[in-house]
Amino acid sequence: MIFLILIIGLLIIQDFLLLLVFRADPILAQKETPKVTLMIAVRNESANMEPLIQSLKALDYPVDRLQILIGDDRSEDDTWQKLKELTAGDDRFTCYEIAPLYPLNGKANVLAQLSVYARGDYYLYTDADCRPNAQWVRQMLAQLMNKNAALISGITTVSSGGYYGHLQNLDWLLTLGMVKAITRLGLPVTAMGNNMAITQNAYQQVGGFATQPFSLTEDFELMHQVKSKKGSIDLIINAATHIYTHPIADLKGLLQQRKRWMTGAVKLPFLLVFLLGLQVAFFPAVVALICNHMTLGVFAWMIKLSIQSLFIQKVARSAEQRVSFWHFLFYEIYYLSLSIATVVYFILPIKTYWKGKSYK
Repeated sequence: MIFLILIIGLLIIQDFLLLLVFRADPILAQKETPKVTLMIAVRNESANMEPLIQSLKALDYPVDRLQILIGDDRSEDDTWQKLKELTAGDDRFTCYEIAPLYPLNGKANVLAQLSVYARGDYYLYTDADCRPNAQWVRQMLAQLMNKNAALISGITTVSSGGYYGHLQNLDWLLTLGMVKAITRLGLPVTAMGNNMAITQNAYQQVGGFATQPFSLTEDFELMHQVKSKKGSIDLIINAATHIYTHPIADLKGLLQQRKRWMTGAVKLPFLLVFLLGLQVAFFPAVVALICNHMTLGVFAWMIKLSIQSLFIQKVARSAEQRVSFWHFLFYEIYYLSLSIATVVYFILPIKTYWKGKSYK
């Protein structure tokens, strides 16, 4: 009984401290327009090509200062054909068909080869299923230069996709809010490869993606290399660095995504792994407490749920997003089920499939 109360109490204290520590970043005015290279890896993204290219063409940045490199990782659909058609006549875009040159995952291999052609002083990255807002490039650069940072990420949330998409959106808001709060305490956790910027100097200093060990979390590995060189790292949360991504359509795809993320999470420092473990341990602990003392268990769960909901709302407002109260009703069940399923799926000897390729 005392042990259960200790676990639950530690998590409630942790969530309350994160709520107090979290701060959004002010939107900054950009005073300079340096040369920028935006790099994107694509594979089997036919359905995403037109909205992606449209969003990139709408970026508010001088045409002669923005280089956009897109690499196709041997798509098995008509991604390459659409890519060439949609970018024809726009000098900002250069597209490449990428061969498996480096012993890396497909995305890291593409980005490593694209960097050879990069001419910018700053490198930006996003994914084919993402939609950056028009101010994204300007704000990422303004934040990077203002903080004198080596690498930063922006906030990514899930676009509409029914109730299932809304639940995934809450998950992203909670996770990135926690990452931001922990980063403010001087413990940078990870980088988000679908919304990331790095200085050309920092990229070259660590050898970039080409020198990485094989990993399914190439963004985490790059962040780790920059951190090892004492480079400053931050997560920026405001509306101008905000990018939308698509919800994952099915449970298997979601578990595959979480398995990839966990391969990076297990490499975090012990303290951070312990804090993540508390999140998973809370649910069996509170259920056990309810079985022993229903009133106390339900009360503890309501406190945790209230603090968590306030935290998510705070993060959402920072990105100028509205979150409905009704979305929280099933989120706790979703979060519980997904946390347990992710741990089980991670332990099982199941290959990870990503963009039609399998990885051990």
